[in-house]
Amino acid sequence: MVVSWTRIAFLSLLAFSLAGALSCASSGSSGDNDAASDDDTATADDDPANGGTSDDDTESNDDDFAVNDDDDDGAPDDDDNDADPPPVTLFSVGHTSTSSDQGTCRIRRRIDDEWVTIGDWDECGFNELWGSSPSDLYAVGFRGNGWFYEFESFERFLVHYDGTDWTVTAMPNALPWLLTDVHGAFADDVYVTGWGPYAFTSEIDHFDGSSWRVVWRHWLANDILYAIAASPSGLVVAAGACEADSGYGTLFVVREHGTWMRHCLDADYFSEIRSVWIASDDQVFAAVGRRVMRYAQGAWTTMTAPGLDDVSYIDDIMGTSPTNIFATAVMRSGAMALLHLDGARWIATGLPIFLARDIYARSLGLWVASPNSIYASATVYASYGQSESCFVHYDGFRVQTLATEPAIGELWGFVEP
Repeated sequence: MVVSWTRIAFLSLLAFSLAGALSCASSGSSGDNDAASDDDTATADDDPANGGTSDDDTESNDDDFAVNDDDDDGAPDDDDNDADPPPVTLFSVGHTSTSSDQGTCRIRRRIDDEWVTIGDWDECGFNELWGSSPSDLYAVGFRGNGWFYEFESFERFLVHYDGTDWTVTAMPNALPWLLTDVHGAFADDVYVTGWGPYAFTSEIDHFDGSSWRVVWRHWLANDILYAIAASPSGLVVAAGACEADSGYGTLFVVREHGTWMRHCLDADYFSEIRSVWIASDDQVFAAVGRRVMRYAQGAWTTMTAPGLDDVSYIDDIMGTSPTNIFATAVMRSGAMALLHLDGARWIATGLPIFLARDIYARSLGLWVASPNSIYASATVYASYGQSESCFVHYDGFRVQTLATEPAIGELWGFVEP
């Protein structure tokens, strides 16, 4: 869910040169092989560190990233997808950049099957966007120019769109923070996450319809918040990485019944949370490395639904119900994929773009319009400003490439009435 600029800042990585070709197909694709056995079932494990593996494991065959429409894997048959997808309004954030210059960040809207730029700014980077309507949209990130580890050169950046104009929004803290995510339940109930350079102090800010204020902050704790989600009932879940007893930790900050609670869970490898999605008041799902964790009844457990063996890491997660969940992921082979949990197992369908290992940033986007209408994007950034993107639609059976222009980043949309 969050573009990788802030993660690279945390890891103090330098830019690499592009060593492999990037390829983006222009036609729809489907396949014959499933990602897991029908004999497996989904369970929850109390060990939050289960399933951790290294990205250097044996690469998988790209033929595994497909859905078979003639089996009993839970994926709909081709005959079930004759209806046109619902009309939607889509927005995307993206930017051009080199290894040391943040370049131009832009926000685009999908109009008449084309991406049209509706806002752009220099020397900045967007991480995420969210809105309550097409005339109430936020995008968050950072502004400044310099190497990723030069935190003092950055400042938080938040813009708001009213359907006509963009406004740069002032935040209640002047420290050089990076904003990583934005989400809300209503127009007057919006949250953003951010973190700063002082031992990775993290915070959550809230907009009540008239002003922003800090509602949670953890000083000098080596915490980084990457993602946040809010529900109409008042449940709010933020997630990221923390310093636990074992060294590595998975961080959750949960607001239930008006009270904020911080959970730092031990992990046996670096397992930052990239995305969190609230399915219902009693079920929350989070992408943690190559695993998916579920929050229910005040506790986090690791889901062990089969089908994730070939996954390197999961980037974004969203769905329509606790038994119908989608995610974007990078596979061990370097291919990018769309994952679907049908209640029993994860099934992977390949996206027509390949992630070369020697790149310095990547972004995957996901927005679910309906159970059989899913939009995904995948972008890879190489040195010296090179990038390639794919924007696709998935109808439950096949992936159709809709656009291949550069810098299609995170997605947010609205089903039209």
